[in-house]
Amino acid sequence: MAKTTPLFGPSEEKASATAQLNAAARSSAQGSVVKERGRERKPASNGITRNHPQIASLAGSAAAAHSSRAPIKSSAIDLLKSLPLLATLFGVAVFVRFGVLYLLTGTDAASLGWFMDTFHHWQVAFLSKNIGFQHGFLRLWDFKGMEYFWGLLHPLAVAALFAVTGSIDILVPRLMTVVTGSLTTCFLFLLVRRYFGLPAAIAAFLLAAANPVVALADTSGLQEPLGIAILMAGLLLWPKHPVYAGLLLGAAGMVRAEYWVFGAGLALAAIVMELRNYRSWALALGWAIPTVLYMKYMLDYTGNPIYPVYWYFLGDAVGHWMGEGVLSSAVIVAKWASRAAVPVLLAAALGVLRRRPPHALLFLLGIGELLFLSVVFGFTAFGRGFLPELLLDRIFLLPHLFLGVFLSALLVSWLGRRNPKSLTRPLGWMAVVGVLAGAQLLWIPIQNAYGPRRGAWEQQVEAADPLAALHQGGVILIPENVPAITYVLASKHGIPAEGIEGQMYDPFSSLQGDPFEAWATTESELKAWLVKEDIRLMAFYADKQNYQEMVLRMPEWFEYEGSLLNGQIVVYRVKPVAQPGLDGLSG
Repeated sequence: MAKTTPLFGPSEEKASATAQLNAAARSSAQGSVVKERGRERKPASNGITRNHPQIASLAGSAAAAHSSRAPIKSSAIDLLKSLPLLATLFGVAVFVRFGVLYLLTGTDAASLGWFMDTFHHWQVAFLSKNIGFQHGFLRLWDFKGMEYFWGLLHPLAVAALFAVTGSIDILVPRLMTVVTGSLTTCFLFLLVRRYFGLPAAIAAFLLAAANPVVALADTSGLQEPLGIAILMAGLLLWPKHPVYAGLLLGAAGMVRAEYWVFGAGLALAAIVMELRNYRSWALALGWAIPTVLYMKYMLDYTGNPIYPVYWYFLGDAVGHWMGEGVLSSAVIVAKWASRAAVPVLLAAALGVLRRRPPHALLFLLGIGELLFLSVVFGFTAFGRGFLPELLLDRIFLLPHLFLGVFLSALLVSWLGRRNPKSLTRPLGWMAVVGVLAGAQLLWIPIQNAYGPRRGAWEQQVEAADPLAALHQGGVILIPENVPAITYVLASKHGIPAEGIEGQMYDPFSSLQGDPFEAWATTESELKAWLVKEDIRLMAFYADKQNYQEMVLRMPEWFEYEGSLLNGQIVVYRVKPVAQPGLDGLSG
């Protein structure tokens, strides 16, 4: 395996210097053999460097590259020298994302468009901070039972920001992902500069920072920008700090289920490529430490140590959450295109493993993500839900980032090295600029698909405001799948987390068979539940039969208040009736 390279600076230049030194030294030695007292003698090394300044220069470069202490000093010096440039690049990326946030989408909650999942992630962080953490160490909380499927780190980070800022505005997680997404572009710059040189790094940064899909996803407040930043930071620490790199790869698995798989895959790839090198095993050890702790955490709270991966497979891949879907032309094209891409991507991954270039793990992450998506859309039930606009969604955030990496490595670095005196490098830059300019056209389909979804937010406001007006204390019971209503009630109307409850874990969820066959038992449980939870206002879907039947059988407990969303949701005030055996009832 090659010597450890500094954290900052392209390794190719050092390898090139070493190779040139060796070639020049061999040439000089062969041509400088002299006769002295009847014997052949080769000049001493100081003679080579003294008589050949070019070799002396190359020797200095190679010595610096391979010195056991040079990488540490060089890393620190290069870091200090790079700080102004990195700060500038970070500022550029933030500027672009602020432009998207404040000028294109807007900072109000309605501007989230198709990123309505942001409300659900916000809800998990909000409820965990105010309820879950009081019930156990890092105990997550959600009305729909999705808290452990999405992972720990994102809600933990958002909850921490809620505590620090004193605000629960949806803008808080969105600003967090602006920062983490901007950091990712800087990490990519450093990685590409290390492996392919400064020009390619600048190209990769521009293609990442100004990519519309990337910039939009980085303002979403969702978990992908956080997870990808952690993955890239891990790759940046490899191979100089393999344990720390592994720790970060393992931590990324706490953000999304597939990042768990990616981290394991990268650790395994390092072992395959460098079986006898301690660094690969140190990387695997670093990955295993947070992963094992996370598995114990999942086992304690869910009973399944691989809960996110298990449900990702069962819910999305097998199709328990996907429904029947529509076999549209887009679905058919996506399925067969994905299937055709699988062998190509497998061959690319195997080629990287066989050749073992310094940038192997970086490329394997990009190829692995494309391979993962190709399998998902080509061979699993998740493909039934394919829509063309998904190509512009956060699901393809990592492929869009790696598009810049691959193009910059090919057009700016590789072609330029093969023909350094030709026009290939200018032509490569022209291609990069052309791709960057053409990518801006993606704003047209993004706006066409994004804008109309503002109506989804307006519907939630329409439903939440009347509920808040009817609230007179106690708990509001709402459907489990309307996190935007939770957001409006909490952020706009100041109703605390303890004053809102979802319907997923009501007594009906634990009753077997027809709950109304043994009505006496069911009635007793329902009344006890309403009293214990202090439920005073209840909003449910009009076609929810269990609740309609409950209202009919307990008319003295409920008073109809009206309907919302054109009759889709009905609202009842709960008026507990004092009865023997039900302590704590009040009118």
